[in-house]
Amino acid sequence: VDCVSATACGAVATDGRIVAWNGTTWADLVDTGSHVYRGIDCLTLTDCWAVADSGRIMHWNGTAWSQFVDMGSQTWRSVHFVSATNGWVVGVGGVIASWNGTAWTAATSPTANQLNGVYVVSTSDAWAVGNTGTVIRYQITYPGSATFISGSVDAGVSVTWNEVSWNMVTPLT
Repeated sequence: VDCVSATACGAVATDGRIVAWNGTTWADLVDTGSHVYRGIDCLTLTDCWAVADSGRIMHWNGTAWSQFVDMGSQTWRSVHFVSATNGWVVGVGGVIASWNGTAWTAATSPTANQLNGVYVVSTSDAWAVGNTGTVIRYQITYPGSATFISGSVDAGVSVTWNEVSWNMVTPLT
């Protein structure tokens, strides 16, 4: 689920549905019936992205959902944008792709572990988490390109990270 306000949220389901919250009720926006959706992220009420299996990346333009791209057999698990020209998706097998405002491009991944969550902190920093304690960080050099800068974190136990988020706190000086 992702919300842009208390009365505007989107959610995805494993039964092929993408639904919207208007502050009172949930309503179907689209029902593909055959795809397992795993992630959604909205920048605004007219700019949302949802990811699913079979390489499916869907885009909401404020009026309708459309299949923006089919990247093949990837099973996407999470999507996150920091701006209209800087978004990332991650998935099964450690697959990663980035959006530069025009096209999705596969990114180099340092892992074959399933990645379950991605969070773009800023125009220069993105994180992804996944199975077997995988936590990776990318330094974004420009939209659509990044350099891997961290390795897996040893959590000390068998752990699967499913989501990552970030709240920046600026210390008082």
